[in-house]
Amino acid sequence: VCSLPAIYEEPIDVIVEEGGKLELKVPSSVNIWHREFADGRSEYVEFPNQYLEVSNVWRGGDMFHTHDPTILISLNQDGYVILLQVTAAASAKYFTYYMGDDHVHHYSYFNVKIGN
Repeated sequence: VCSLPAIYEEPIDVIVEEGGKLELKVPSSVNIWHREFADGRSEYVEFPNQYLEVSNVWRGGDMFHTHDPTILISLNQDGYVILLQVTAAASAKYFTYYMGDDHVHHYSYFNVKIGN
């Protein structure tokens, strides 16, 4: 088994007021962000491309199961994921991965808490 070198960055704690904007960024373009909830559920959001029927919405582990498409998400290939108006339900560990300038995969983690 061959494994590629990777850097797993320390999680960054982020607190956002309910109803506020959540903005996370890594220093390189990404096509996907993930989030894991305290109860073990996980979701992901992908940047739009010609092969996806559904993009810019949070989706569960089942490729064909989509969540509420009215969720306000702006996902950009410049390393950002932006949720324009968050509720307590968005509290989770968010993460993504990217190829760094050092030619090593970096995994970035954010512990996001919505509310006080």
